[in-house]
Amino acid sequence: MAQARRVFKVAAKVREVLAMELLGRAEPRFALMTITSVVVSPDLRIAKVYWSAPSDVVMDREDVLEAIADHTPSLRRVLAKKLGLRAVPELKFFFDETMDKVEEVERLFQRVREEDSIRDGRSDNGDIETDADAKSIGDEK
Repeated sequence: MAQARRVFKVAAKVREVLAMELLGRAEPRFALMTITSVVVSPDLRIAKVYWSAPSDVVMDREDVLEAIADHTPSLRRVLAKKLGLRAVPELKFFFDETMDKVEEVERLFQRVREEDSIRDGRSDNGDIETDADAKSIGDEK
């Protein structure tokens, strides 16, 4: 249990240090980048760093990953200074697609809601139109 707690603490510290370091870099491709999570292996040798950015900002994820690769050695040096570990984890960066998937699921739910409202005979404002309502409206004319 103590080992798991240590791995979690190292992951949290790696996330914090990387986020602050990337924020301070003059690299425009890091401007709106967010480190969403870090998963460190139990032996502390590998850190999987998940990042995200608004979809309208990140045109080419490969370009951002290339910039990250260029900065990885200096990021590891910063981690070495700030973490005080015997060995600094190897950094592997991955785009976090969670927000894209959430948006896709939300669109699907919205489409299902719209199809259900059409099938149930609801009007645009969400009121259910019944046959009695239709007859009373027809009688008024």
